Amino acid sequence: MKTFWIPTAIHAAGITYDVEMTHAYNGRNSPCVEGGAIGLGAKPTRAHLYLSNLAEFGAITGFRFLIKKGKIQLVGEGMAAAAGSFHFYSGTQWPLYCQ
Repeated sequence: MKTFWIPTAIHAAGITYDVEMTHAYNGRNSPCVEGGAIGLGAKPTRAHLYLSNLAEFGAITGFRFLIKKGKIQLVGEGMAAAAGSFHFYSGTQWPLYCQ
C-alpha cells in the first residue's frame, strides 16, 4: 500500500507548496496576480486556492484508489507524481518571476 500513499503524499505536498507560495507572493501589496486557475479572481484567498485544488486531488486520488483495488494495470502512480511535480513547478514560478 506504500505505492499508493507515497505518490498521494507527493501530490498533496505539491498542492500545499503551490497554494502557500501563491498566497505569499499574491499578497495585497504585490503587483502579481493569480491567472492560472479557472474561476479564481486576481487575489484569491488561501481557502479559495485550496478549494480550487480539491477537485483535482480528489479525482486523481479516487481514480488511483479504484485502480489499486481493481488490480487494473494503469499509470495511476505516475499520474499523482506528475500532478505533484506540476504543482511544485507552479509554486516555484512565484519567487522566480514575481519580485
